[in-house]
Amino acid sequence: MTESDFIPEIDYNIDVDAIYKILSGKTVLITGAGGSIGSNLVKKVLKYTPSKLILIDIAETPLHAISRYVTETGATNLRYLTDIRNKNRLQSIFNETTPDIVFHVAAYKHVWLTEENPAEAIEVNLLGTKNVCEVAVSSNCEKVVFISTDKAVNPISVLGITKQLAEQYVLYQQGIITNTKFSIVRFGNVFNSNGSVIETFKSQLLAGKPVTLTSKEVERYFLTINAACDLILQCTVLNDAHVLYTFDMGASIKIESILNKLIDLLGITPVEIIETGLQPGEKLYEELYEKTALIKPTTHTKIIALYENRNTSNIVAICNHLEEIIAHIHSPQKIKLALIEALTNCSIL
Repeated sequence: MTESDFIPEIDYNIDVDAIYKILSGKTVLITGAGGSIGSNLVKKVLKYTPSKLILIDIAETPLHAISRYVTETGATNLRYLTDIRNKNRLQSIFNETTPDIVFHVAAYKHVWLTEENPAEAIEVNLLGTKNVCEVAVSSNCEKVVFISTDKAVNPISVLGITKQLAEQYVLYQQGIITNTKFSIVRFGNVFNSNGSVIETFKSQLLAGKPVTLTSKEVERYFLTINAACDLILQCTVLNDAHVLYTFDMGASIKIESILNKLIDLLGITPVEIIETGLQPGEKLYEELYEKTALIKPTTHTKIIALYENRNTSNIVAICNHLEEIIAHIHSPQKIKLALIEALTNCSIL
C-alpha cells in the first residue's frame, strides 16, 4: 500500500542543478526538523551537500531520530532541543551557527487541538514565526522560507487564523530592506503525515471499531511528502519578485474516497461508518488562494505566485496585542474572539 494508491502521481520535474547551487556548501537551519515535513526536508537537503545542518525541534525523540540519521550519512549536524517561543535561545543558536538558509517548518497544525488551545497556537504559529524572522534578520541570513497551509485562506479556525497572521508578518518583513529575503510556501494536506486521517481510519479498521468520518462531503487537497519537500526546495531558487507561492495540486479529493480505497486495500469491511459532523474550525473544503488574488505563473510549471490584497502595516501591533491578551486571559473562547478581531483589523486596508 503506497501513497500512489490514493492520490495521483505527478511529475514535478524540479531543477536539481539550480537547487544544488543554492544549498551546496551552505549552513541550513530547519525548525520543526523532527516532524513529518521537517524530517523529510532534512533528508532532501542532505542530497545537495550543505556544509552543515542545524536541526531545531521541541520534541526530543523525533529530533534524536533525525539527527542520528544525518550523523550516519557522515554529514555535519548540530541539534538543538528548544522552543521557537524562546527568542533569546533562538538568537544564541543563530549567533553560534550563523545559518545561511532557514526553513521555518515548526508549527502546531491540528485543527481540533488548536481550537482547544488557542493561546499555544498563537505563541507557536504566530509569535514563534515572528521570533524566527527577527532573529534571521539580525543574523544576516540569506533567506527564510516559511511553510504555511491552505487553512490560512479565508480562515475560520484558530490554526488558519494564526497561520494567516504569520503570513502577514512574513510579508511585512519582506517589505523591509534587509539582507534577508523571505518566501512563503503554502500548500494543502500532506498525505500520511503524522496524525493524518488515514492513520485514524487504518487503526479503527484494524481494531474492528466503527470508522468515524466528519462528513461524506469533506474534501481536501493532497500531495505526497516527497512532492511537498521537492517543491519547497524548488521555491528557494525562484527569482520572481513574489513572496507567496502555492502549488498546482490538481483536484481536491473527498476524504470518503480515501476511506473507501483503504477499505478495499485492507480487505476489511468496517463495523460501521459514523458521520460525526464538522468539528469547530473545520470546513467542508479548503482553498489554495483567495478568490481576489492575482495569480501569476513562475518559471516552474507547478508553482504559482500569488498576490493577495493584504494590509501588513499594523501586524507588529497586533502581535504585541495578542501577546498581552494570552498573558492575562485564560479562556479559550475569549482568546479566539481576540484572534478573530486581530484578523479583521489586519484585513482593513
